[in-house]
Amino acid sequence: MSHEVLPKVPVVLLEDELMMGELLQEWICSQPDLEFVSAHHSVTDFHKHAPSWVQRVGLVATDMRLPDGDGLDAVLSLFSDQKRTIPTVVFSGKADMSDIQRLQEQMPSGWSFLSKSGTSLKKFRQAIDAAVNGLVMIDPLIQSASSNDVLKRITQQEAEVLRCVAGGQSNISIAETQFMSVKSVERILTHIYEKLRVAGDAKETNPRVTASLIYLGLLPMRD
Repeated sequence: MSHEVLPKVPVVLLEDELMMGELLQEWICSQPDLEFVSAHHSVTDFHKHAPSWVQRVGLVATDMRLPDGDGLDAVLSLFSDQKRTIPTVVFSGKADMSDIQRLQEQMPSGWSFLSKSGTSLKKFRQAIDAAVNGLVMIDPLIQSASSNDVLKRITQQEAEVLRCVAGGQSNISIAETQFMSVKSVERILTHIYEKLRVAGDAKETNPRVTASLIYLGLLPMRD
């Protein structure tokens, strides 16, 4: 019996730290479902070589701060010109809410935001999977102490489900890890959105992302 071979996801890397770049490149090449396309160490080099791969790239992993500019701006501007979005994984040495807001405003889903401090290849793998599958993952290392206020408004079970959402898990994955049905996950998320006052958000915003940012203390609680 033959098994269907899924196409590999072509990955472009934008990272100025040589050692980290080489490590990520080697790891990407070792993954059976990923295809390493190219690595760039500056925004200038990224834009210079983009015409050779922009039509086929499936994911971009970028550092936020580069010697000659902003990695996130480089990605967003390139694919804005292409009139499409691309799954994106962003690394940052410092959590800046304005950076996350830019992502949220221009890409309702299909992105991950990782802290460089304490990140791992396992977490990078989770970030890629979340972005490629149209979800959002926000590194819990950037969680603010003010997130404790959320726990006063939701139940322990709801907090655990919301933690999984912020970690980039799909409803199916949450159902499996929390030993419940997908319908139960959906019902719990509906209750969370109502309690956090995000259920009626406009169509251009993603309540899943907004609830995650509130949970992480990166957006203020709504009265």
